Amino acid sequence: MLAVLEGAFAKAESMQSDESASLETLRQALGEPLASNVMILAAKKHAARGCLLTLAAYKAVVPEQDIRSTKTSHEGGFSARSYDANVTVPFLRKHALQASVETHWLSQTFSFGDDPWSREKKFQTTPKAVGPALINAVNELQERLEKAESKDGRRLAENVVLTIIYQKLLERNKDKVALTRPKNLVLQQIVDILGGHFKRPYDKNAPRLPQLAVYAIYQCLMDSVGRYFELRLEPLGRMKAADRKAGTVGDVVLTKKDRPVEAVEVKLGVAIGIAAVTEAIEKIRTASVERYFILTTGEIIPSELATLNVLCSKFRSSNGCEIIVNGVLPTIVYYLRLIPSANEFIDRYATLVESDVELDYQHRIAWNEICEGYAGP
Repeated sequence: MLAVLEGAFAKAESMQSDESASLETLRQALGEPLASNVMILAAKKHAARGCLLTLAAYKAVVPEQDIRSTKTSHEGGFSARSYDANVTVPFLRKHALQASVETHWLSQTFSFGDDPWSREKKFQTTPKAVGPALINAVNELQERLEKAESKDGRRLAENVVLTIIYQKLLERNKDKVALTRPKNLVLQQIVDILGGHFKRPYDKNAPRLPQLAVYAIYQCLMDSVGRYFELRLEPLGRMKAADRKAGTVGDVVLTKKDRPVEAVEVKLGVAIGIAAVTEAIEKIRTASVERYFILTTGEIIPSELATLNVLCSKFRSSNGCEIIVNGVLPTIVYYLRLIPSANEFIDRYATLVESDVELDYQHRIAWNEICEGYAGP
């Protein structure tokens, strides 16, 4: 299944020179009415698109499987959700293509009910057109393949996969912006640039930016500071994956032999006080973390600071874990003094902003606009 996805991605990359012509070629290869339903889904950033991608990719590998039977509880069925979570979603993340957090099989939408995906199946989706398009596409693909020779059937399923991946690739590349990487900045300039980038009014996902900045500084520390040489910096999770649900203890996590030993929770514009620290203590009480940071671009509530310090001190005495509450920018400035060159940090942060799937054009162009005029001393 992964080979089908990778093959389609390689082919999609070679098709990008003429978008309209490529889409028309794909439409003709699919044929009507399958093409209309696939094109509706391909153009929507919706989990239904990911569901069809998984089912078509699986059908290309196992053409005898009835892909309307998406659960093992169905007669002759298979666990489509497992293949989606373990193959499709990691593949999409690898290539920075839009994907759902853990699986496209939303529990209250596509996993609801015990009946196969027949044409009578109804999904409650927004927009409404997505649900019928998914059901029709799956049934049309299944019915067409039942009538086709094995080789032709595989080719049709592969073309469905190609159509969806091609659309995802177009979306990704439209969001691509080559980011400026100013050199030889002094610390205050770095603070000014990052602060300006965090504070811009974005439509969505602004909290991702300070997360990326903290992650970038840790990338630098892993190569420069002895304390981190034996640790592993875990990949950043998706924004919508809650820490407990994702099995992590923070936004940024460092492990030693698969055991979390240091973690960072990053907040944008959130005032930190007793409530936040109490919540953190409950989250890490039974974890193996030795050092836990709560970093914010907002303030640390002055009137709660004394009590907050007492809470942290008592928890360290009883648990051994040090909780550190600080600002995002002061923490980055402190760590910048420990690494050989601030240029490395700027380069890593820009690289993360360029490629992170949670961000889009508005976040990237904002960085370039803010960096104008910062050529260094």
